[in-house]
Amino acid sequence: MSMRVVAVLLVLTACEGAEATDAEVCRDVVRRLCSSRCEAADAKLGLTIDSNCTAQLTAASGCGSDDFKFESRSAFLSCRLPIIRAGDNVDQVPSCDDVDDMLRGCPSLVQFYGGR
Repeated sequence: MSMRVVAVLLVLTACEGAEATDAEVCRDVVRRLCSSRCEAADAKLGLTIDSNCTAQLTAASGCGSDDFKFESRSAFLSCRLPIIRAGDNVDQVPSCDDVDDMLRGCPSLVQFYGGR
């Protein structure tokens, strides 16, 4: 088998696996927002230094339940693109610039997560 065929097969199989549920995707965004704790984003989301970020954003969004469903999954996935720009690994912490881009580009996310 040629190296070119092997490379194509690796790329095609890299995306295998079960699709994340809406609740998992929503909670992943909460985790990324709370791991970066950017001052401007915190202000938009109504978070303070003493806030339990994860609890507050999960409660506001309703995605603590495994049965959670987005009104529009594709819109949410498009909105979160800036915070996975640096990498989609679950341990990747987005930069504050990327978080700001996401919230500025999709103001509906601010409301979704209980902000103003």
